[in-house]
Amino acid sequence: MRQVFRFDKDGYFVEPVIIMEGETIPFDCTEKDLPQPCWKPKFDGVRWIEMATEEEKKPPAPPKSEIDILREQNALLKAQNIALSERADFIEDVIAEMAMQVYP
Repeated sequence: MRQVFRFDKDGYFVEPVIIMEGETIPFDCTEKDLPQPCWKPKFDGVRWIEMATEEEKKPPAPPKSEIDILREQNALLKAQNIALSERADFIEDVIAEMAMQVYP
């Protein structure tokens, strides 16, 4: 038995395939070893080429903890509360000024 590597119609790696000794290599496979490390290998008919960008090679950012999420929400709610309080103060001042105009 031996291992070959299957690629799709665009040349991108799909999966390793085990074939028996003496068996013909399928048309969509190659014996060429994958480059290591490999993120997004593509077979160009002769060799494997790494197609991943530097951005794709970076590990994903860890998810935010529940406490961090709650801190962000708390900061947003505090800012909204301050804005609503300031608006209420402004409306109160406008009503008082209007009352002074209507009832001198």
